[in-house]
Amino acid sequence: KANASRDQTISYGEACEEEGRLRAHIKRYFELSEETDAREDKLYGSDKSGYELPEEYRDPQTRLKKILELREALERETKEAAEKKRAENEALKAKGGRRGRPRKEPEEKVNPQKRRNMTDAESRLLPVKDGFVQGYNCQAAGDEKAQIIVAADVAQGITDAPFAKPRISQRASKLGRAQNNVTMDEGYVGEEGRGALAGGRC
Repeated sequence: KANASRDQTISYGEACEEEGRLRAHIKRYFELSEETDAREDKLYGSDKSGYELPEEYRDPQTRLKKILELREALERETKEAAEKKRAENEALKAKGGRRGRPRKEPEEKVNPQKRRNMTDAESRLLPVKDGFVQGYNCQAAGDEKAQIIVAADVAQGITDAPFAKPRISQRASKLGRAQNNVTMDEGYVGEEGRGALAGGRC
């Protein structure tokens, strides 16, 4: 018994038909390849394929530079926050301070868990329903009668409450009038959010 399958036995006529089919298939394959090459040359350039590694991965020195820039930014941000907090404590102390334990000295050392994205340093890791997303906190305020957005902004903060007052003021400025009633998402509920509504008018 030969080491061959009977299914591989074909006639001369079948061989001629298969040859024609394969030649057409090969021709179309090369046509598609040339079309793809032309399209990718237009997108990436004739000397690139589109699958090259990002520059920072091709050159370790470039990635090291980005790492150092990120570290310096976090250190500068932490120092500025500490100086601001220290000034607030001094101002409070000058006014007579408050009762209770003295305020803790602000930390100038960067928290090792503090994070920044190397692709988009201004974006933040924000919690969402199914985990986390690297992005921004987008705010919008609309006119309930016209059903259009009249004010919007993009922020880095995780909570919405600090942005209640700016959005309300921005909306009032755009509409040219204050309003007695404002409907807000529950995320705006908080000390800062309630403060934005103080006085009963927005």
